Amino acid sequence: MIYLPGRGESYLALSPSAEYPLQASGWVDHNILRFFAGGEMIEITGKSNMLQKSDFGTVWVYHVPESDADRARDRGVEFSCGDKVESLIRMHQKKEN
Repeated sequence: MIYLPGRGESYLALSPSAEYPLQASGWVDHNILRFFAGGEMIEITGKSNMLQKSDFGTVWVYHVPESDADRARDRGVEFSCGDKVESLIRMHQKKEN
């Protein structure tokens, strides 16, 4: 999960989810991750290849707009990692309630 102030939360996975409506709206090209979130393209550049077993790949994205992800207005950029995207989404939904 990547939270960007003013842009909301984006949950990223390398495969679709049966539980959540992830869309194939992102891709990895070696050390660059690009994905669409709320009509904007987000680009993150790393120091090395982002995928372990290939140079290119599709990224599945579930985007929660800022208005729906309104947990803490004054927080900065936030990253969370997990084994499954479904567990991250459920974890962040529980924090909101």
